[in-house]
Parts: sequence; structure tokens; C-alpha cells
Amino acid sequence: MTYDAIVVGGGLAGLTAAYRLQTEGASVLALEASDRPGGRVLNEYLNGNPVEGGGEWVNPESEQYVDLIREVGGDVYPVREGGDSIWHYEGENVRYSDWKPPLNGDDSAFLHAVEALQAIAADIPIDAPWDAERAVDLDRRTVAEFLDAEAGDAAARAYLDVRMQMTYGLAPSRVSLLYAAAAVASFGLPWSQAVRGALRVKGGPQDVAIRLAERLGDSMRYGSPVLAIDNSTRGEVRVVTPNGTHLARRVVVAMNPLDARLIDFTPELPPRRELLHRQTQNGLVIKMHLLYETPFWRDAGLSGGSVSDLSALPCTFDNTPDGVTDIGILGGFVGHHGSHSRNLGLPHGFFDDAAKRRELVVESIARRFGPEAHNYLEYRETDWLREPYISCVDSPMPPGLMTLVGDATVAPCGDIHWASSEMSLRYRGSMAGAVHEGARAATEVLAGL
Repeated sequence: MTYDAIVVGGGLAGLTAAYRLQTEGASVLALEASDRPGGRVLNEYLNGNPVEGGGEWVNPESEQYVDLIREVGGDVYPVREGGDSIWHYEGENVRYSDWKPPLNGDDSAFLHAVEALQAIAADIPIDAPWDAERAVDLDRRTVAEFLDAEAGDAAARAYLDVRMQMTYGLAPSRVSLLYAAAAVASFGLPWSQAVRGALRVKGGPQDVAIRLAERLGDSMRYGSPVLAIDNSTRGEVRVVTPNGTHLARRVVVAMNPLDARLIDFTPELPPRRELLHRQTQNGLVIKMHLLYETPFWRDAGLSGGSVSDLSALPCTFDNTPDGVTDIGILGGFVGHHGSHSRNLGLPHGFFDDAAKRRELVVESIARRFGPEAHNYLEYRETDWLREPYISCVDSPMPPGLMTLVGDATVAPCGDIHWASSEMSLRYRGSMAGAVHEGARAATEVLAGL
């Protein structure tokens, strides 16, 4: 059988593409390498309650994603607000209730840096950031160089450094300023979705992926890693897996560029697309959750949110699901394998010794929220480095790459189309970006059939 389209990858981008193609009457085959749908959205369960092991927050302005969630029978709810957050800086806790901490009592350096980044983003065309008037200059600079120049206060610099690291899973010294500014242009400040007005998915984001996969029925195949794609003949694409070869008129590769690099393409990809696959970076984090008998931090008037400059755990948040009152769940991010530029005080082998890492993470929480942090019922980590078919949680571009590859991030190569959240021109690097990319790729395919 020759399908109208084969979709490679069962994350949100691939599932959205396959679902949209199917609803428009196209014959579709969706191939997923692993044994589950969702890709970088994954539900973990603590005491039977789903929490997000991967992608989590939904920007309320991303109507396309919210509409899709509801279309397949899911729903969203607002992130819990209320209580003070903690800025743990140089060993001291400072409580704050605003969207930003009181940085040594002077917010001017922080606000100056934020406003400077927003001003750069305002001049970047969302659909073609590589065509911005200052694109080449911005692409030469790193986010770290920008922060050094614009965030003159040490506390402001430390806070922004941590926020950027947690956004990209890499030190700011490795991320292009143009890439970061383009993300702000398409999505707003990189941490704002987790601060004010954000939404969460009822049942966890993987519930959406499961619902989409169920609607695909027998067209969804698991355990089918794609080894090769041959588009030597226009209008015919051969997709090779360990389980057999499939034919289609079009193919959507809904994968991170680093993962797509593992596929053998015939003919060879155009140079700019190949460069994208080779030079995109792998940002990695460990996401952790702690289960408690109660959300004890709320009793002290705290939100569960915190940011720390020198810590095993740079940030935390209350991740207790909506309507759950008999337990408390605290979530957080642990920087991974060199992602920190400020990882002072972490012992050698921190990322290799899970028991020692847990001990330091819990102690870090206790320093912010008190000794009750030690009385946890369960500790859970989601380490994305251990996923066999996923090489990263984000793929920020290094300096110089965005202006080199330009529209190769989204342009089809023959009958091969592309979709991935980190290359999305809308809501870049987010679940909403993945959905946008899947829908965009489906529209391209339908126009070409």
C-alpha cells in the first residue's frame, strides 16, 4: 500500500500532523520508535496522581493547542497561584510575591536587561528571524554576552543566568542571542509561562498524546524506529524500519533535528538542512518530583516556587494536581551534565550518583522551605538522557547557526516535510510550538497531494 503520508515520530508534533491529515481524509501511517505516544511529554504517577515528567505549562494565548486539547476530549486548568516565592541567593532566602524577586533591593539592573531583550525581540520578524536587520550581529553574540553587558548587578545576573539555563538546558554561553530573542518574539519571556496565568492539562499532557494516538487507531505503529528514508523518485518515498519498508507520497519527519540525524536520507539532504542536523545542540535536564503527605509550604504562606543561584536544584514549583487535597507534590529541575555555568559546590560525580544527587536536592529544598522537606514519601526523577530515542529536551541554536540555515528549519526537502517544537516559528520550544508545527506540516502535505 502507498499511503498519502507517513509521519515519523509520535510526539505532539507528529501526532498532530497525523491526526490533521487523517481528519482531512488522507491515508496516514504514523511510526513511533518507542512503545508509547508523547515523545517529550510524559506522565509520571505519584500516589496515583499524574504529574508532568516532561513538557508542562500551557500558555493561555496558545489557542491552537488549547483547542486541540478540548477537541480530543481533554481540558486545562489554571496553575495554582497564591503565596510567596523564594529567591535563594548566596545562602539566604528572600520571599517575594511579584513576578520577580527583590534583587538586593534594586530591580533596575534586572528590568534593564529584560527590557533590552524585549526591545531586541520587538524588531525580529517572527516568521523569518534570520532576516532581521541586525540578525548577523545578534547571531554572533551569546546570551551570556548579552547578560554580561546588560545585567550589571551580580544578583540580577545570577537570577537571569539560572532562568536561561532552565529554559534551554544549556549554559547561556552556548546559546545564540538571535535564537533567544526570536523565542521571546514568538512566545514572550522564557519563564513567564511558568509564573503567571499559565495552564496545565488535566490528566497530564501525555493524556492528550494518548487521545490523539487512539484516534489514529491501527494507523499508529509503535516499536518502529525509522532507519532510512529514500526520496530518489519524486512523488514516492520509501521509509525503512526494522519491521519492513513502507511507501508514501509524502513524509513528515516530526523529530528533533539531532534525532533526525540518525536517519539515512537518500538523496543526501541539502547542505543547510544537514548543517542544522549536525550543529543543533542537546539541552538536557532532569525533572524531579517529591511526594509529601501535605503541601506543607502553603501553611507558611509559600507558593512552592523558588529559584536558587548556587544549588543542586535551581528552581522548584508546587506541582500538586488540581483538586488534589490529601497530598502535596513539589516539582523542580536539576541541571544536567554541564548545563550549569554556575554549578559551584556540586560534588564530582553529582550527575552519576543518583543517591547522592537525591540527598543534595532534598537538602536544597530544606534550606528554602524548612526541615519538613526531609519527610517526603517518594522521590521521582525523569532523566531525559536515559530515553533511548530522545537526545534532548530542547535544541537551542549555537551562535551563528540560525543565520546560516535560515528557512531550512521548516522548508521541505523534496517530498519530505519537517515538524519539531524547537524549530517552530510560533511558541518555539514548547508543546504549543509542537502542535503548531504538526498542523503546519499537515497543511503543507495536503497542499501537495
